[in-house]
Amino acid sequence: MLAGCQRVETADQIAARIEHESQIARMEIEALNGEFERWLAEGQIDSLAMMIAEDAWLSPANMPVINGRADWSLRVGADLQRGKWTEDLITESIVSSGPIAVERGRYVLDFAPGPESPTGAVALHEEGTYLWHWKRVDQRWQLAAASWHSNRPAR
Repeated sequence: MLAGCQRVETADQIAARIEHESQIARMEIEALNGEFERWLAEGQIDSLAMMIAEDAWLSPANMPVINGRADWSLRVGADLQRGKWTEDLITESIVSSGPIAVERGRYVLDFAPGPESPTGAVALHEEGTYLWHWKRVDQRWQLAAASWHSNRPAR
């Protein structure tokens, strides 16, 4: 009976709410992206890992899926030890409703081999696009699912 008394949002109200929530999410997620860029450059794997949901599903191009924070930490942590990484994330759009946000953007990734790099490792410059699904967990945004692809043609 109480369900019949609840006010239903109109289409215009829904659009306005989503626009408002998206603006707030964009500010928060762009700030997180800035932290990601800094932590990556500093090799702070533990800080980076806290951005990844425990049950995340990440699909990098031409690689096996990464399942969860622990798998991500293991695989990315090993890569961070091999040299200096920098990445610029350029958000193109964020749409958010409640505890879910979807971010679309571009990235520029650079790698310079270090002393721990395998013999013959070479510098890398890559540009590409990404689509990230964020979820709010304990009042923080965490990456829940992601896919990213290089602009370089397949070999």
